[in-house]
Amino acid sequence: MVCLVIAMLAPVSIAAQSWDEVVDGAVRLPFDDWGIASGEVADGHAAFVFDVSQPGPLTIEVLVTEIREGIAYTDADSVLFLFDESGLLLDYNDDGPYGLESLLNGTSIEEPGTYVAIVTTHPRFAMTDERGYFAGFDEPGLSSIAFDLVVEGGARDLPDDFYLDGPFFDLDDVYRAAVPVTYAGRPVLVSGAVAEGIAVYEVLVDDPERADIEVEITTEYRGRDSVLTVLDADGYFVAFDDDGGVDTASFIEYADLTTSSVYYVIVTSWPNMPEFDESDRLIGFTGIGESDFAFNLIISPGPAQ
Repeated sequence: MVCLVIAMLAPVSIAAQSWDEVVDGAVRLPFDDWGIASGEVADGHAAFVFDVSQPGPLTIEVLVTEIREGIAYTDADSVLFLFDESGLLLDYNDDGPYGLESLLNGTSIEEPGTYVAIVTTHPRFAMTDERGYFAGFDEPGLSSIAFDLVVEGGARDLPDDFYLDGPFFDLDDVYRAAVPVTYAGRPVLVSGAVAEGIAVYEVLVDDPERADIEVEITTEYRGRDSVLTVLDADGYFVAFDDDGGVDTASFIEYADLTTSSVYYVIVTSWPNMPEFDESDRLIGFTGIGESDFAFNLIISPGPAQ
């Protein structure tokens, strides 16, 4: 049995709920080796209770059917928790192998009984005490979704690269996704958008110099967090910034664009961050972006005005 202590119980600004209240408000999900129920969740939680007649692996998946405008995000970022009848946390998943939707694949069920699945949106997490039992929720969820919750007996045979143990976008992906942009020593602006993945610009430098590179987020700002990475033509590190711009946007001052004629400028959404090897060459981007926004990428000589 897996017991994960996410956080200790602490005072929070939103109303805490007892385990009995969670169970009393849960939707009954009929389950006979397979079951499905529909729900919706925004800043709170949605709970489902079901009976398991025999031990073995169990797979639970959140399939988002509608993305709505949340407090801060318009995305599919669900969080999924599995508890036993007494409120002991057995397993949880934030960003499943398919992206922002959640999947528990083959969680071990050691005995028949009643189990409770809870769905929230990020960053609303179920808290547990030092023994691993439910102890309330922390902050409100910032997305809003409708979804189907699918419960099935057994474990899925997923390819190894579905799991969060390696880069989702490697250097070859950067090259394939690149949009050509010419920079000739005068300010240039290109518009783009990014969500879970990467937005890449192959910058052809006609007039080598140090330049400012800025991400200007044009979508409603709250909760939009860009990450900016610059590579040379061979994929080696040139510059990086997370929160150096306006609010949580990115800004790099005096990026060195003097050593080659081609650079790759990559915009991602936090926490989709670059990973480099010991020689500072890009391995890949290993996370999944948690927000969805449009932006302007601005490259200009000298300090930004």
